[in-house]
Amino acid sequence: MYITFIHGWSVTNTSHYGELPQALRNAAQQNNINLEIEHIHLGRYISFSDTITMTDLARALDRALRDLPHNNNDTIQPFSAITHSTGGPLIRLWIQHFYPTESLHQCPLKHLIQLAPANHGSALAIIGKSRISRLKFLFNGTEPGLQILDFLQLGSEGSYQLNQQSQLNNYLDAGIFLTVHTGQAVDRTFYDFLNNYLTEPGSDGVMRAASTSLNYHTLTLRQTTSSILQHPPNLLEPDPPLQSPTHTIAHRIYNQYSHSGNDKGIMQSIQTENTQAPIVQDILAATRVNTPQDYQQLTQQFQQQTEQSQQGTNRYTMVIITVQDNEGRRLKEDEFDLLFLAGKNYAPHQLPAGFMQDKQMNPETGRITFYLNTDKIHNVPDDAIGLRINARPDQGFARYQSAEFRAQPNQVTQILHPNQTTYINIILHRIVDQNLFRFGTPNRGIIDFKNETPSNKPTAND
Repeated sequence: MYITFIHGWSVTNTSHYGELPQALRNAAQQNNINLEIEHIHLGRYISFSDTITMTDLARALDRALRDLPHNNNDTIQPFSAITHSTGGPLIRLWIQHFYPTESLHQCPLKHLIQLAPANHGSALAIIGKSRISRLKFLFNGTEPGLQILDFLQLGSEGSYQLNQQSQLNNYLDAGIFLTVHTGQAVDRTFYDFLNNYLTEPGSDGVMRAASTSLNYHTLTLRQTTSSILQHPPNLLEPDPPLQSPTHTIAHRIYNQYSHSGNDKGIMQSIQTENTQAPIVQDILAATRVNTPQDYQQLTQQFQQQTEQSQQGTNRYTMVIITVQDNEGRRLKEDEFDLLFLAGKNYAPHQLPAGFMQDKQMNPETGRITFYLNTDKIHNVPDDAIGLRINARPDQGFARYQSAEFRAQPNQVTQILHPNQTTYINIILHRIVDQNLFRFGTPNRGIIDFKNETPSNKPTAND
């Protein structure tokens, strides 16, 4: 089996992998595992140039794979990949670009083992290129690539499109076995300046556990034409129903690992002799998976181990919300307000204190990412939770009406899972007033419509 390592963002040399490759080689020999570990390839790519996009990297990755000695222009031999950080979404983008859903079974990748992947972005990316480059423990003084940084922001368009396009991929049917491994330890000795995201609970100091998971969900809430004719509140209806992956993706969370660093880093802390380290043993276990039955067993094992690791700690959910109207226009930050509702009357300000750990707006896409304490959300009053959106303009010739989504008690735990991300797409109906466009009677002479006012009646096609 060929194993390829793919590093993260703004790495400038292959020492980033630490001694993990050597530890894997030794552990495989100790366990009599027939793993062609000598064929490890330490992938290197340039991610610190401002002109480079993630798609550029995916195309370059394909060329680099074909240039390996055992491959050629026509064929890539079956291989496994171990990725770190940005390397995770990069190889997923390579899959989607060259082997989209309908040809997924042709993909030569057999095992994708992601370490602390940025599958849904990093909260740190928002703080800006100049400041983030001062995180010497991550970038060694190298300026991070701006377009890669844009992709890594929470709620970015690139990340959103990748996750929506690949959500229904059936990796098991295609013979691809994915595992996600991430820590929830924070190594405070590495930080060059203070920022709350560096010590955020439920994260490894860079990636939130919820942002690494490939067990994510999409809920589309639509304001119907019939609801806008009713008295408020106009209710948002799921359309289509909640979408989730075709099968559960194995996800393991560790107490002892952070994102980077020689002491706790999920890669760099591993020494050659650490053959019994949990991450080493789990990677080997992942490479031994060859059937859906093997995979299901490993998935259950990882779930049990994660539950043990998180006993007595808070667990978190990420919710990424897009607001647009029925014409496809995405609303900007100053055009709407969102309120969380709770209790039998679905009222604001009823959620428990501390339920929201963080809220971040992506300035390019207008998407809002909420970081929520899942355990507190699952204990809201009357097991009822909802959302209210007040959009602007709310009067005039073209306007919106406020709308609410009211989740039923059994829906809350289906929509919001610990250590996972949910995308919520809200589609409001833009109301066009009948008086916006009128034809006058020719024989009436000059018609003055300067002071025309809205009729407060929608057009018939609304």
